[in-house]
Amino acid sequence: MKLFDKISKPVFVTEPETGKIIFSNRAMNNLLGRESIVGFSLTEIFDNPFSSLQRRLNEIVLKEKSITYQNIQIGNNFFDGEKVLIYDEETNKSLIFDIFVNKSLEHNADELLRETEAKYVRLFNYISVGIAIVRASDYTILEANKSFLLFTGTRLEDVIYKPIYELKCCGDKDKVLLYFQNARETGSIQSFETILNTQYPNREFCVTIVYQKEFFEEPAFLVTLYENPSVALANKEILSTLQRDEEIRTWRDKFLSMIAHEIRNPLAGILVSLEILDNKEESLTTAKRKQLIKQSKLIIKSIDALIEKITAFAKLESGIFHITKDKINLKEFLETIVESYNILNPMNPQIIFSFAGEHIVTTDSTLITLIINNLLSNALKYKEINTQVEFKTIVDDKIRISINNQGKPIPSDQLEKVFDPFYRASNIGKTHGYGIGLSIVKKAVESLNGEVNIESNEADGTTVIVTLPKD
Repeated sequence: MKLFDKISKPVFVTEPETGKIIFSNRAMNNLLGRESIVGFSLTEIFDNPFSSLQRRLNEIVLKEKSITYQNIQIGNNFFDGEKVLIYDEETNKSLIFDIFVNKSLEHNADELLRETEAKYVRLFNYISVGIAIVRASDYTILEANKSFLLFTGTRLEDVIYKPIYELKCCGDKDKVLLYFQNARETGSIQSFETILNTQYPNREFCVTIVYQKEFFEEPAFLVTLYENPSVALANKEILSTLQRDEEIRTWRDKFLSMIAHEIRNPLAGILVSLEILDNKEESLTTAKRKQLIKQSKLIIKSIDALIEKITAFAKLESGIFHITKDKINLKEFLETIVESYNILNPMNPQIIFSFAGEHIVTTDSTLITLIINNLLSNALKYKEINTQVEFKTIVDDKIRISINNQGKPIPSDQLEKVFDPFYRASNIGKTHGYGIGLSIVKKAVESLNGEVNIESNEADGTTVIVTLPKD
């Protein structure tokens, strides 16, 4: 039995006749927070229904010699277990040997993946742009969201796996197929306007067609529909301040590309990692397993952050964000945000924070958090190595915030564009990003009746200045 004590995984041994535990190793005792569980019965140690399950499995293992079971929760941990019937030569008795394998990391990765997939499904189904995914080989519809069905006057069962040109609302088949063929051959987005023969008579819709070589594991088209001139919610919420047609077209291209690539492809990468963890667990080293899980978590967090930013921007742009102003201690509030960034390296903080003036202000704390987090994450992302971000706040007749980093300056002819959705200045190099953070800042500041400006030069770096009312 002493040999079992050296095993790093939780282990205990039960006497079948009495149901008493006659041995438990240190890992098992630590898991249960006890000095020892020897001498106790399963019922005394484990709560129902786990203890009842253990007794039933013990009865089976006496016949089958061994058995495995999965996804057992003890506290906040999830385990796969195995029972083996062993023979003790000293006592001439058969005993039941239990060992647990911790699956909490894989379980948490699965949970994060499911949450992210659920957010993507909600984004796809409830955005007011009609979206359909069409197989490139035969033009059959693989998926369609609620807005597409509403605009085309169809039901899901009427369109799935049916050629899109057979929809009554599409009109001339040859003309429709020509747009699809041009999208595939040229690689460009095909856009046209049409009046659909649906419950919306005499109402004009805009249609875009994008060809993707790798979509749903095969070439496919992404088709979008939105009413013109009342642009679909995604366009209206993100680009209502942009009136020129070319600016709208540029945003649409980037938005569709983002949906197709930034969400679908990373999810495929996560699924591959989880598949390796599931099928090759025994052959994977601990380091490789941790690497796969870490990669999956980073991808999930990236997708989740992107969806959260799009949602925040859409709410601000559409005006459905409800502003709630309360009195807060602004100094303490901002210090808490800064500490969340500096906590990883308290001896050498990345952000130097200073505050002067009145502490108590009346404002919307949610919007303040949105503004500061986006500005700080941008400043940290684009600063030079071994430099710090300066975060200054002064409260007099107004709240005056400035955040400065020492990075490559933004060209002067691009400063006016950096608040546009999805615009990325030429000084970013290979740094990854979506170009939406400063757009969120601008909309949040404007929602609070404030102003935001940006200055950038070689000597002083880049400084974003936000001015807000203090009540």
